[in-house]
Amino acid sequence: AAENSWDAQAWEPRADDEGRLFKLTSRMLHGLLARTGSWPLALVRSPIEYELDDPTAPHLRAGLYVGNYGRHFYGQFRYEVLLVELRESSTLDEARALFRRPFEDGGGMPQEVEQVLSELPAGEKSTFIVGQKVTGDFHVPAGQTSFIVLLGPRSARDRLDRARGEPPRVVSNRTTHEQERIRESWPGFGTLAMPGFTGPSWADGWLVRLEPRDGEPGGADRFGFMWDRNQDAVIVEYLRAQTTSPFL
Repeated sequence: AAENSWDAQAWEPRADDEGRLFKLTSRMLHGLLARTGSWPLALVRSPIEYELDDPTAPHLRAGLYVGNYGRHFYGQFRYEVLLVELRESSTLDEARALFRRPFEDGGGMPQEVEQVLSELPAGEKSTFIVGQKVTGDFHVPAGQTSFIVLLGPRSARDRLDRARGEPPRVVSNRTTHEQERIRESWPGFGTLAMPGFTGPSWADGWLVRLEPRDGEPGGADRFGFMWDRNQDAVIVEYLRAQTTSPFL
C-alpha cells in the first residue's frame, strides 16, 4: 500500500507548484531506488551524419527535439526529448532492423511497408526519419522508437500514400488544442502501448509540416507527428543548445 501511495502522488499530473514538483520528483527517485536498487543511466549519442539530397523530403535537421506529449496524461513529465535522424537502408533486412524493438516484443516491419519496399529494384536504397525517445513516459520509455517515417524512394512513398487514401489536411495541436493546417505530410508509423510498455504496436501515422502561424515568416518550419487522422499531433522543436554545445 505504501509503494502504491508514493507512485500515485509522484505521478500527479496536476502538480504545478515548483517546490511541490521538486519534492514529488525526489520521492519518486528514492522510491525507484528502494524498489530496484539502482538508477540506470543512458548515453545520449549524437545523430548519425547523413544528409538527404531530395527536394521533396522534409527539411528537418537531425538532432535532439523536445515535444509536449500532453499534460493531461503525463503532468510534470509531459516534455519529452527525441533523437531525430535520417537513416538509409540498402537492403530490405536493413529496413526491417529499424522496426525492431530492443528487448521487447511488438516489433517487426508493418506489412504495408514490407510490401512496397519488396517491390523496389535490387540495390535501390530506402530512406527514413526515425524519432527515438531519449526521455520517455509510462507508455513508451526511453530507448524505444516513437515514430518512423518513410521518405524515399518517392515511388515507394507514393504507393504507401495511395494505400492509405487522402492524407490529412488539418490537425489539432496537442499543446494549444488549436486546429492547424498541414502544408505537407509523409507517411509513417508511431508506437502505441499500454502502461508499462505493454503490448506495443505500430500504428499508422504521418509526419506533418504545419503552415506558419500568424506573424511567422513564410519559411518557418514546424513539424509534428500524428498517430491517426482523427487524433492530435505532438509538435517538436529543435533544442537550440545543440548549436553552441556540440556533442562529444
